[in-house]
Amino acid sequence: MLRPLFALVINLLYNTLVLPLWLLRRLRRRYWLHLTLDGPLRQRATSRRFRRRGLTVDRVQDLVDRALIDNKVIGVLLTIRSISAGPTTIDALREQLARLKDRKPLEVCLETGEMAAYRLASIADRLAVPLGVLLDLRGHYLEVRFYGDLLARYGIDLQIGQAGRYKSAAERLTRGTISDANREALERLLTLAHRHSIEQISTARKLSQETVADLLNDGPYDVELAEQRGLIDSIEDEQSWLERLGDGRPARRIVAQRYLRWVRPKWFSLFRKKLIAIVSLRGAIRSGYSRQFPSPQIGDVSLRKLFDQLARLRRVAGVVLHIDSPGGGVTPSELIYQALCRLRKKKPVYAAFGDVAASGGYYIACGCDRLVCSAMTLTGSIGVLAGKLSLQRLLRRLGIGSFAIRRGDRSGMFGSSAPLNASERAALERLLRTTYQRFLERVAQARRLPVAEVDDIAQGRVWAGCDAEQHGLVDQLGGLSAAITAMQQQLRPRGAKLRVVDVFPPVKPSGLLSLLAAGYAPEFDFGAGGLLWDALELAKERLWFYSPWHLDRRDL
Repeated sequence: MLRPLFALVINLLYNTLVLPLWLLRRLRRRYWLHLTLDGPLRQRATSRRFRRRGLTVDRVQDLVDRALIDNKVIGVLLTIRSISAGPTTIDALREQLARLKDRKPLEVCLETGEMAAYRLASIADRLAVPLGVLLDLRGHYLEVRFYGDLLARYGIDLQIGQAGRYKSAAERLTRGTISDANREALERLLTLAHRHSIEQISTARKLSQETVADLLNDGPYDVELAEQRGLIDSIEDEQSWLERLGDGRPARRIVAQRYLRWVRPKWFSLFRKKLIAIVSLRGAIRSGYSRQFPSPQIGDVSLRKLFDQLARLRRVAGVVLHIDSPGGGVTPSELIYQALCRLRKKKPVYAAFGDVAASGGYYIACGCDRLVCSAMTLTGSIGVLAGKLSLQRLLRRLGIGSFAIRRGDRSGMFGSSAPLNASERAALERLLRTTYQRFLERVAQARRLPVAEVDDIAQGRVWAGCDAEQHGLVDQLGGLSAAITAMQQQLRPRGAKLRVVDVFPPVKPSGLLSLLAAGYAPEFDFGAGGLLWDALELAKERLWFYSPWHLDRRDL
């Protein structure tokens, strides 16, 4: 009973203080909003620290929403210095900039010549590039190295079993060259990525697709030739660019992040409104707690606790998962799936895929009511891996002796001092078959397809999102915003939109390392070091739902 009265007092006090400041800003002359991209870009915040400081697509969406209704905003100036993001994140940002471009001008100054950055910048009304920038537009290239022969030369034998003809996650460590199945899948992915880029550049630059394909075959370009070919509009550095827009003087502009922090009059609800919770899942799936350091990982304990809490909270009307994961251990994937099924019994749960939602990432998504992915999301990889590292020949070569005592015929099955014998290999293959069959049944139940049909499109193959949608593995193409819109329509088909909030999984409390794991650490890109850390964590599991092709997704 006291809440409405308390909310009314808060509204009066807040708007009394804010309204004069807002009116003073309305007296300003019209200005541009200046947004600079320089570093990592995410669709949603994956940690509390990134929510406070990092640039995300949802913050750009908020910026566009405000700019479209603010008659003081002329348009948006976008400076791209560097960008670290996957193809679906870039597509999501292009979608928001396209909304702005329909009603207000969008000017871009591109200071890097990377293909991904140009694909984003091409949507501008006018694209300026400084002299000296090399536009490295040469199409798409994917190179995979194989270390099986090298490891065998030094006496290291990686014994991996797989369920699924295309399940190639261990191939780089067990073979000296690519398999036919792996080649087929990768060639299809790269063809679709190339076609996707051509379509986007063709539409944005008003060139035919044949012309764009020829331009990519003739690259790279210096800026003079790029201007002649119609790839850019002008050759200007940032200062000249700003002066042109300001008629000889630097254009009046407000930094976008500062504009988003400006307070404005608003009315707080007198009653507690329902919420849509966004849970971002990024990284490999492991047993234990989630962490962000040294590389993002999804912990089953953290998610099970979070899903149980969300099921109990009455204010949470629905949940949208944003999944960006290549998979991980079978056991934590199954436990997360079961917790998700319990949550789905209480309220609707949708999943939106990021750059990759494959193998274990797709497995847990099968517990959701609706699946949404972008055209170039790497998804599927419905298969299983299991095996071990045998160091017997290496130890013998180094003169290291090993003695093991067994109690049980297969007690040393996963030991590293001896290879698998026939009995152990048969047991491993049985585990793979039963786990793969359960994976097929989970997918068949979620997608309402016969198991045999799922088996035909599974086999561990990684699909692009557009192919996955044709095969029935997802419900619709789109990004996270499409999944949130669909959830809003289900919960409030005619009423006001529900508030959308980010929710973060709990972390294990203890000391400085916990703070780093919780996401209070600086953002680092560990490259191969982060992948090695993931591999060491996955080695603790016996069976894996894992797809390796997130390694090269930046090329897609």
